[in-house]
Amino acid sequence: MDTSPLQSLIRRFVDTQTTDPLIAQQSQEHRRRIQAAQAVLTRERIPTLGRDEIAAFLQDTDAWYGVRGSSSSGAACSGARRAAGDLRDGLLELVRRGEAGLAADDFSALLDILHGIGPAFLSEILALRFPDRYWLWNGQVRAFLNARTSASRTSCPGARKVIAARSTWLSAAIWRTCGAPSARLPATLQTTC
Repeated sequence: MDTSPLQSLIRRFVDTQTTDPLIAQQSQEHRRRIQAAQAVLTRERIPTLGRDEIAAFLQDTDAWYGVRGSSSSGAACSGARRAAGDLRDGLLELVRRGEAGLAADDFSALLDILHGIGPAFLSEILALRFPDRYWLWNGQVRAFLNARTSASRTSCPGARKVIAARSTWLSAAIWRTCGAPSARLPATLQTTC
């Protein structure tokens, strides 16, 4: 698997993480969100969450910020206010399955359980709660992977294998470029490389 086309891009990305003040500020904000998700989304804490706490958590995500005017974000927030019990049950299931390791069927089941939360939203919640296990899955990520691989689009047969292969290819490129994570990256990115 040739990852050389990505290595210069990855190196520029890593260098920017430590030299650009705006990106450093955004990284700090991202770390805060990870800590908040890890504090809120635990098996012990979820059953005690009130609807306002759930709404506040959802509204503190990039996915919420990006779609706040759409019907899906409104449905998620309205759902948080109307049916906190259902959302608590769904979030508990998310944590349970996330800890065990999600399969594609689990992801689809979580989308069914967490009404009003789409794939980008769900993947962000997973990535915040389990940053060392899950990555974002949104339009930008799909566009990036589609532009850099020759594999078929995700709508064709075998799409799960294509997605898994793309993730493996990208992970390999990051590892080859970064080397040992602790030697090359800020602590916030060590789980990525």
